[in-house]
Amino acid sequence: MRTPRFIQACILLLLYESKSYGYELIENLKKRGFVETNPDAGIVYRVLRKCEKQGFVASQWLHEEKGPAKRLYELTRAGEKALREWGFMIRTKVKTLKNFLRVFNKTVSLK
Repeated sequence: MRTPRFIQACILLLLYESKSYGYELIENLKKRGFVETNPDAGIVYRVLRKCEKQGFVASQWLHEEKGPAKRLYELTRAGEKALREWGFMIRTKVKTLKNFLRVFNKTVSLK
């Protein structure tokens, strides 16, 4: 799976747990072990914009007394459906990868 595409599933899962700001999502992708390195902020925000266009995510600007406005993201019903589809697809992919590794470990020497 290409990382930007998989990041979509991770973002949807994080938003399923709770509404969040973009910078919090970026921090939590690494903290939760969903990515191996620090995620590229540009990719995360592009994925968020795409999810919003697809109707998976809704956002609103919050204006606080101190500091700049912040954009709060939340999962929509369509996003929850997409998350469930991701879960099914990933579960299937894991099963396939485990089968590959079982055969690989029996037949290929790692010397």
